[in-house]
Formats: sequence, structure tokens, C-alpha cells
Amino acid sequence: MVRHHGLRRARYWGTKKVGLQAFLTALAVNLKRWVNITLTKIKDKVKLSTASTVTVSA
Repeated sequence: MVRHHGLRRARYWGTKKVGLQAFLTALAVNLKRWVNITLTKIKDKVKLSTASTVTVSA
């Protein structure tokens, strides 16, 4: 989070505001991770279902 989400420096002054910034940043990072994992699972299911229904006629 320090490298990619700006947590090296606080945007606001004060312990409560800095804590809130860190909390919201962590929330956003975890939400992005959850969405990526969910989309990956959905894509895998779609690939499996389409591959299993394909029939080859000779």
C-alpha cells in the first residue's frame, strides 16, 4: 500500500484522520483483491462450461 496507494505520506494532519486514511486505503485494496478473485473464478467457470458443451461431429 505504501508503493501503490500513497500511504508513505499522510494526506491530512492528525491521528484520527491519518488512521481513517489508512483504514479506507486498506478497505479499497481488499475490495479490489476480492473483485479480482471473484472475476477470475467466474472466468474459469465460463471457460470450463463452454469447453464441456462443445461437441465435434465427424
